[in-house]
Amino acid sequence: MIYAVLAVREKQPFGDLVQELQKHPVEIQWTDTGKAVLDILSQTMDQGKAIDLMITDETLIDMTGRTLVEQVIIKSPMTNCVAASALSSDQFHETYEGLGVLMQLPLTPNEESGKELVRILKKTEHLETIKESSMIISIASGKGGTGKTTVAANLAVSLDQPVTVLDCDVEEPNLHLFLHPHIISREKVIAPVPEIDLDRCTFCKNAWRSAGSTPLPWPGNPWSPFLNYATPAGAAP
Repeated sequence: MIYAVLAVREKQPFGDLVQELQKHPVEIQWTDTGKAVLDILSQTMDQGKAIDLMITDETLIDMTGRTLVEQVIIKSPMTNCVAASALSSDQFHETYEGLGVLMQLPLTPNEESGKELVRILKKTEHLETIKESSMIISIASGKGGTGKTTVAANLAVSLDQPVTVLDCDVEEPNLHLFLHPHIISREKVIAPVPEIDLDRCTFCKNAWRSAGSTPLPWPGNPWSPFLNYATPAGAAP
């Protein structure tokens, strides 16, 4: 069951939308003020629950729809917010940028608007069996040695719920050294390494260009004709 709050000045323009939503396991509570939505949100959070979906009119008695969305997201980032607006798509995006609004509705949403909202909600798995809220946290850096693994390990052990941790370091994954997991299976992965035939190499650098960010091993003396060729005259190799 999805718990939804609908904050609108008048119910009638949203009748078709609600009728479509109620074809699915959705419980809807109506209100006409932003303050009432925030009070409901606080009460549900005190009970260890959450509002799954919040739909707001463009303007309410006490605040704009944008202000309500912003305050809801601050209190409950996992709540899906939908806003009715007369703005163009580009203007709406600019106005609500950074708030993660699930969908823009017309001021009088019809049955098709309801179907589209249901389709989007199904993508977020809210119309299936509702599971406990989950989140994917990515820890990344363009530089090695910045503490990504340390942060990931500490996050994993500090959370009071089951956690799945993926170490996506291709060259040297070592998160297991921190967490000491019980390893139930192993799989050998082989990455092909290009081999340079010095007898046939013309030092054209095509292989080097096509390799992109992949390092190419260079056999033999580092003071090779290739390095001399690739180093500007007078510069240290």
